[in-house]
Amino acid sequence: MSRFYVTTPIYYSNAPLHLGHAYCTIACDVLARWHRLRGDDTFFLTGLDEHGGNIEKIAKESGITPQEWCDRMAVQDLEFYRELKVSNDDFIRTTEERHRRCTDAFWRAARANKTPEGRDNIYLGEYEGWYCPKCEAYFVEEDLVEGNCPVHEVPVEKLKEESYFFRLSDYTGFLKDYLAANPDFVVPEQRKAEMLGLLREGLRDISISRTKVRWGFPVPDDPGHVIYVWFDAVINYLTALGYPDMTGPRWKYWEVVHHVVGKEILRFHALLWPAMLKAAGLPLPKKVVAHGWWTVDGKKMGKSMGNQVDPRDYARKYGLDAVRHYLLAEVSFGSDGDFSDKRFIERYNTDLANVLGNLAHRTIAMAHRYSQGKIAAPKGESRWEAFVKAEFPDRREAIEAVASGLGLSFTQAAFVTLADVGLGAPEFQGTLERIWRVLKDGNKYLDERAPWNQEPAEREETLGQVLVLLEAASWPLLAFMPESAGRLRERLGLPADRRAPLPDVFTVIQGDPLFPRIDTKKKA
Repeated sequence: MSRFYVTTPIYYSNAPLHLGHAYCTIACDVLARWHRLRGDDTFFLTGLDEHGGNIEKIAKESGITPQEWCDRMAVQDLEFYRELKVSNDDFIRTTEERHRRCTDAFWRAARANKTPEGRDNIYLGEYEGWYCPKCEAYFVEEDLVEGNCPVHEVPVEKLKEESYFFRLSDYTGFLKDYLAANPDFVVPEQRKAEMLGLLREGLRDISISRTKVRWGFPVPDDPGHVIYVWFDAVINYLTALGYPDMTGPRWKYWEVVHHVVGKEILRFHALLWPAMLKAAGLPLPKKVVAHGWWTVDGKKMGKSMGNQVDPRDYARKYGLDAVRHYLLAEVSFGSDGDFSDKRFIERYNTDLANVLGNLAHRTIAMAHRYSQGKIAAPKGESRWEAFVKAEFPDRREAIEAVASGLGLSFTQAAFVTLADVGLGAPEFQGTLERIWRVLKDGNKYLDERAPWNQEPAEREETLGQVLVLLEAASWPLLAFMPESAGRLRERLGLPADRRAPLPDVFTVIQGDPLFPRIDTKKKA
């Protein structure tokens, strides 16, 4: 059995979660669900980043302690996850005792070791620089945009304080070599190019403690310093696996960890974090995946911008699976997307109502109208085998290998392979586009064959071919839209959550349309 470990970033507890957080979390949820469908031993982690000066400041302004603030936000965020039906296996908060123990052990391990240049990984010095209170990060003069933070576009402060430093500069050569030897370590390609550009410029040592902030873990053996929130935060991925105990039942997942993050924090995960792990004598992650931003009217969606969209509003109105599909089908993972109500409805009607929903609803309805809901599964080669071979000639050998290895039909194996290849990248939009290409052909086939005009034997063959297609497509769609794909499988007379052999006769169940079309004229 293969293993798979996927993580979201831990989201900062300064304000409620929004669409941007849902996007990353849903992407990770799709990956986790797909690997479980494949039979992989899967672990999915998400959680909250609860330390730092920003939390300290907000709590003081609210008249409560930082811990009370974090507890309040955790309740809201857990409700957000519950409504989105996220299938995470653990939810970590950085104020937990298990994280304090892990962070303490990690700091000591890194401090005890030397850099690739033979120098101390952690040293005491003094830092002066431009500080963004939103990022809780320092920037040099050339990083600023018209004197503002390049991420949040807010004024920065000039700060000077004693600090412990992590000697990141000594890891520049190591990271260059590692990225060259592991070309898929950072994806997509344009984001890797950005990291290589930073390495060509040379990395600077990073301040990893604060004396003016008290909300955080004290530096081991020097409680006058508090560990910098970013140094503390990334260690959470180890905490959930039991570090420093590397003999526990969860540690087996570390060698297959995939971090999924927003592009604005990629440098922390693709450069700082691997260097930290190397310093502590630990293996590096398998992959770091960076997604783009969701914008509204061209502006980055974020708490500080005040332009958040709550995905739950759309889920309550149109269904959670419609939200999941829109987010992953609308833009290529890694690129930015601009959210609009108009585009949401257009994609819903085009993809979900017109293609998948229409194909399923009218096929099942005709099966009942003409055959009391019982349709024999067609014998021999599926109608879709020739189509798939023509559309995806480079996948033919892989599909045949999957069919042989898993005991599936060619059509079933085709959808498994298309999902495996696409989600292995991962590329969600492309995966859905390929699935929809076959589903569109299903509607074309149904129109051309016109079963309402056929003789009974021909009609049963036509409807049977479409039912075979729907079964094959519904399996990977359980990862993308678990509720709707589950209902579709139930209407095909099949288990919603496990793969059973195709029946000799489909006994289908009628129901309301999976995705009723949105009447835009009525809405307007």
